[in-house]
Amino acid sequence: MKRHSQIAALLAALALPAAAQAQEIAIGLGSTDYPGAGTDSGILSLEYRHSPFFERGIFSAAFAANISATEESDLFAGAGVALRWAWNGGWFVDLSVMPGYYDAGVPGNDLGSDLEFRSLLGLGYQFAGGQSLSLAITHKSNASLDNVNPGADAVLLRWHAPL
Repeated sequence: MKRHSQIAALLAALALPAAAQAQEIAIGLGSTDYPGAGTDSGILSLEYRHSPFFERGIFSAAFAANISATEESDLFAGAGVALRWAWNGGWFVDLSVMPGYYDAGVPGNDLGSDLEFRSLLGLGYQFAGGQSLSLAITHKSNASLDNVNPGADAVLLRWHAPL
């Protein structure tokens, strides 16, 4: 019976209206690497993290969305689940997976598919006022859904602000 109530709580969280308050927004600047093309490019990332739908101890899970663009006009827009482990000392670890739409700005940055999956691993510190700073690495890949799957990696310095 407990499992049914957990599933009901998850479905209720999915049904929340989009106007609900978000937990935070994160703006990231960094560099992305396209190994298949042998090029690097600057990247700007904007991420929205909703209030957690699950919290237990230092762990929380929330729905999140991301849009990022490179200086070569590559664009990614996706949504998924963001996990966070936050310790009392202010340190936290972020982990997220977001499927989304990818559009290559130049032919050399083609990742093989319009459907790409962006994964993120970040380490951050939350200051007394609620703002945070984190360093994150990301990887975009189509998970071999296409014959072409070079992937793209990025390193981001992110500033987080509570909403």
